[in-house]
This record gives sequence, structure tokens and C-alpha cells, in this order.
Amino acid sequence: MTRVAALVLDFDGLLVESNGVKDEAFRTIFARYPEVESEAWAFHRTHVSRSRYDKFRHLVETLLGVPSGAQADARVEALVADFSALVAHRVAEVPEVPGATPFLRTWSQRLPLFLASMTPQAELEAIVERRGIRGYFREIFGCPPHRKDEVLRLCAEKLGVETDAVIMIGDAPGDMEAAARAGAGFMGRDSGIPFPDDVPLVPDMHALSLELEALPY
Repeated sequence: MTRVAALVLDFDGLLVESNGVKDEAFRTIFARYPEVESEAWAFHRTHVSRSRYDKFRHLVETLLGVPSGAQADARVEALVADFSALVAHRVAEVPEVPGATPFLRTWSQRLPLFLASMTPQAELEAIVERRGIRGYFREIFGCPPHRKDEVLRLCAEKLGVETDAVIMIGDAPGDMEAAARAGAGFMGRDSGIPFPDDVPLVPDMHALSLELEALPY
């Protein structure tokens, strides 16, 4: 078995119980467009790991029929700004996933930890600073500009290891798919987002720490 060289952690639903806050914000914004609200919500739920930019681009261009270009770009940016205003303060204060701080404290002393989230870079950095956990991570990667599969490859390159020595830890199938594309390992937490039945998940970060203890690092 390959020795684990680094851990790349998701944020929402893995370290903090923020999925509900973001779902509520998407519902609030989609409700402005009752003629396509159900379709917009369905796209969000079936593409949980896509960025808010992708979801609002789908709303504006595909569902509302605004042609791609400056007008569509402006509407997407306005929706993203509205979404950030709804969630940023709340995500900074929601409860952590049980065991998150002990996990970060313990494993940051054993392995390089990186953070990779679908939250835009500046917003993610502000939230992490506000929660007082920035010091546990070598680097933080938000989206935009970074995709998680790219982050996994980049972290491996920075450490001079193969990507199969890096483990992506997340709570959504998109995290697992990003790991597969990069050739990295994957471990999952059950935050309520559906996974295929054969994917093993743990309930919290206490359990995840125990799972990691059994691996070579």
C-alpha cells in the first residue's frame, strides 16, 4: 500500500456543518424565478459539487435563456455576489463537524494538510481566518480559480510524490470523482449527500481519524 504523503480536505460538510446554509441560500435566490425554480433546484441537487458560478450560469443561460456574453456574465456575477452575502457570515459561525478541530490539530502535526473548496478563494480565506483554523493548512484553494482534481495534482507536485500518495477527503461524490480523475485516494464523510451504496463513509471526523490511523503514513 502506498504511504500517505498528504491530505486534501473539503470544507463544507466535512469540517463545518454548512451544507444546509448554502442550500437555503440557493433556494432563496432560485425563488426569485418561480417559472424555473424547480429546474434550478434540481440542477443544484444533482450537481452538488459544481461551483456556484456553474449553477447560476445554468440558471441564467440555460433556464432563463439569456445569451452568453456580457449581459449573462453580469447577471451571474450579481447572483454570485448575492449568494456570498447570504452565506459568508453564517458559514463562518456554523457548528463544526464533530471532531474537526481535534482532527486538524492531530493530523497537521503528522502530514501536510491542504484545503480545497468550491467556495471562491477570497471568501474561503476570510471564513477560514475567522474560524481560526488557517494555521493548520499548508495552502488553501478555492474555486474559482482552482478545481479539486487540479489541486490534488498540484499538491503532489509540490511535495514531490505521486498523486496516489495524496488522499482527498470530502462529503460529496464530486470529491470522489475529482480524486479518481487525479489518481488520488479518497475517504468520505456522510453529511447526508447521497453516494453510491458501495462507497464506505464515516459519520464524523473522529471516525475518519481512526480510519487514517490504520493507513501507512
